[in-house]
Amino acid sequence: MELDYSLPEPDSELLMPRQDPPLPDHQNPLTVLQGPPGSWECHQQKQIFCADCQQFLEEPCWLHAKSVPNESVVPFALASLPKILHLDACADSSTGKKVIANVQIAPQAVFGPLVAPLAEKSNGTIVYAFPSPEDGQLRFFQLDSELFSNWMRYVRFAENPAEENLAVHLRGSQVVFVSVRNIGAPNGNGE
Repeated sequence: MELDYSLPEPDSELLMPRQDPPLPDHQNPLTVLQGPPGSWECHQQKQIFCADCQQFLEEPCWLHAKSVPNESVVPFALASLPKILHLDACADSSTGKKVIANVQIAPQAVFGPLVAPLAEKSNGTIVYAFPSPEDGQLRFFQLDSELFSNWMRYVRFAENPAEENLAVHLRGSQVVFVSVRNIGAPNGNGE
């Protein structure tokens, strides 16, 4: 049996019973006290008929219920990647990825700001440290989660000064990356 996702109006909105005030029976939240019609107290859970089992049940028939799975969520780090960039696999990176330009990027292009939770100190996870403009103390940005940090977590450190094509700057209290030379070949190869 295939699940039919189309519902006629006005029943197309998914609605569930209100839960205020709190239900009186905490052992069985599907039953409530009787009360006047239209009041919260008169709501009673209806029995559900399972056509496969041919019986009425107090809850869904978990054996025959049709599951509607959640859609997958794109992590913030991937969703925030600018369209002029893409990610490639990289075994030498702590994240397993590296950022590649799709087009030629001129000097003084500003990327950012870096979005990531702050940590008290480096705790062994992937971090980026930058001195605070207020007191000069190091601020540690935790870059270990794709959910809580943006695409800038994938920018790798250069192996030597000749490879560097970005500089790190503070703009106010925000960390940004600024291109210091052309990045990406004119033919579109960003390596």
